Amino acid sequence: MKIKNQRGISLFEVLCSLGIIAIILVMAAKYFFVANRNDKVNVVRQQIGAVVSAIESWKAEHATYSATPSLTVGTLSEQGFLANSSLLVNAGTANATLNNPWGYSIRITNVSDNGVDIQTTLPSINECRALRNSYPDAQNCTSGQFTLHT
Repeated sequence: MKIKNQRGISLFEVLCSLGIIAIILVMAAKYFFVANRNDKVNVVRQQIGAVVSAIESWKAEHATYSATPSLTVGTLSEQGFLANSSLLVNAGTANATLNNPWGYSIRITNVSDNGVDIQTTLPSINECRALRNSYPDAQNCTSGQFTLHT
C-alpha cells in the first residue's frame, strides 16, 4: 500500500485555527471594553476633582458663600474658577454645564454652610463603584447615581 503525500491543510486544522483566533478576539474585545470604561471613569474622576478645586477657590474668595445657594457649574465657569474642557458646554457663561463622557451632567446641589454636594449619573453601578474607590467619602452610589459631599 502506497501512501500519498498530501498537500494543503485539512478542515480540522482550519477549524482549530479559527477557534484559536476567535478566543483571542473575544479576550481582546473584553480587555478593550474594560479599558474604555476605566478611561471614562478616570475622566469623571478628573472632572469631579476640577469641580472640587473650583469650589474651594470660589469659597476662598467668597467668605459668606452660604448666602449664595445658587452656586452652579455655570457660576464657576462664568467667574473663571472652572477651566475650559471639551465636555464643558457653553464655557464661560452662566449657562455652562459639565457633562461626563456618557453625556450626563455633573451638578452642584445643596449649597450650605456644611458644604456642597456634587452629583452625576453613571450608566451602571459598576462605574459608580469604580468612581467611589477614589472618593471614600462619597455619600451615595446607588443605581448609577454618584454623590460626593465636600
